[in-house]
Amino acid sequence: MPLGHFREASAVHAVKFTCYIDGTAQSPALVPPGSAVTTIVVLFNLKTGVLDADYERWARSTDLPTVNQLRSVDQFRVLKTSGLLGGGTSPYQYVELIEVNHMDGLFADIGGPLMQKIASEFQAFADTPLFIVSESIA
Repeated sequence: MPLGHFREASAVHAVKFTCYIDGTAQSPALVPPGSAVTTIVVLFNLKTGVLDADYERWARSTDLPTVNQLRSVDQFRVLKTSGLLGGGTSPYQYVELIEVNHMDGLFADIGGPLMQKIASEFQAFADTPLFIVSESIA
């Protein structure tokens, strides 16, 4: 997860441990799993010279377990693309899906030294990752 991109934002967001679901304030501890307000979709290719096996080993051993333990994250998954539906090569090798239950909490979580280290390691693998912040419509 390329958390380094959130460094500036974490400095300007107040840390509030209140989540809103359907307009109602909830304690993060009371937010049911699977009710993520926001999903961050990260699309990226590996940098030239980076082996899939090296990135995937790091993702399984370091990135996935660390990010999935953050209070602000309900679920973090990494997907390897296999092509386009109907044929053709995907423009991206990997997709990360980060289901966030509290954005301000995420900024607080990623501001620490461990997550900054993870972000730096990710940046060594990923070539110009694209972050898309999305919300469920239903």
